[in-house]
Amino acid sequence: MLNVYGEVDGPLDDYARRKIAIGKRAIALWRAMLPTDVFVADRTRVYRKAGCSPLETRCFDAIASAASIRPKAWGTMDVVVLENEPAVSSPALFEWMDNRLRSLGVAICETVPRARRTVHCAGAFTRVPGTLPVYFGVGNALVISDVEINIPPRTVVRSPNRGNTCGVHLVPRGSSYYLGAGSYIDTGPSEGYRIETLRYLVKCIEDDFGVETWQASIQPVKGYRPISLDGKPMLGPLSENPNVYVATGTKRDGLTYAPVIADDILAWATGRPRDIFSGWEPDRQPISFGTKAHAIEVYIENRIAALNEHGRSMTPDRARKDAEAAYARAAGHLKLPNDFGLHPELLHVI
Repeated sequence: MLNVYGEVDGPLDDYARRKIAIGKRAIALWRAMLPTDVFVADRTRVYRKAGCSPLETRCFDAIASAASIRPKAWGTMDVVVLENEPAVSSPALFEWMDNRLRSLGVAICETVPRARRTVHCAGAFTRVPGTLPVYFGVGNALVISDVEINIPPRTVVRSPNRGNTCGVHLVPRGSSYYLGAGSYIDTGPSEGYRIETLRYLVKCIEDDFGVETWQASIQPVKGYRPISLDGKPMLGPLSENPNVYVATGTKRDGLTYAPVIADDILAWATGRPRDIFSGWEPDRQPISFGTKAHAIEVYIENRIAALNEHGRSMTPDRARKDAEAAYARAAGHLKLPNDFGLHPELLHVI
């Protein structure tokens, strides 16, 4: 998915508006760059199921408000149709990029050559001294085939955030669908797949869309999203060494932002003015997620909503104790101000 509004999952503050502006610019660049056969969808339909959590309702309303679209009924659901959010087939995109680079004579090196300027952009694996820590946002998904799903043609169908995730989404890929995605944070890469996530994804298309899956074929998929200590992107040259550019921490926006990031790297390399990512320097001081009390409340809301989606529950008091214990651990080694708001998705791994 190439997201502009679909990833809005909080108040329409300066950060959300900035994400939207970058997303709009990125989609224009993607459309100008890619051949049409790489695109598998022209729009995104965001749905809100009946009886969803208060969190999902607020995220849905935030998307509708940001896009200035009035929700409509779709069966038992409410929907917002985002005509400016297409989707690409990732395998087709990478094949096109590989062929394009080779046609231009770009060499793919397995060793790092000596250079006056270097770009570090290894996703969640990016490790550069002096920058913020980077964590692994582990995404479990699957490709499902041999199944009939009644959704509009060339359309991504997705939910809003259901608790620290990008929500459930179906991306058409010819005779199959990409169905994603679960998410959890870890300090490094992990083996295997979370069976609870795969079970949940299958249950979603059965319950939300009435799909018969008993004869379907599935292929699990795993990917890593780079998440910085404060949850914000890490994009730009180092203040202590301006010949090193770091691009990571983009979380669920990395693919969408890619052409804008590439343009910013070219501006840095050629001396052109650049300011689109100002404030997101990779060696900055961490940006607080509001106050500590606010961060804890958001953690509680997301934690309870995510557990409810999996048929489990937790009291607010228990979630609060978990969050406060995480803050106590973090205080021992991060040396952050007392009222610093840690990003809620990172509380359980700090």
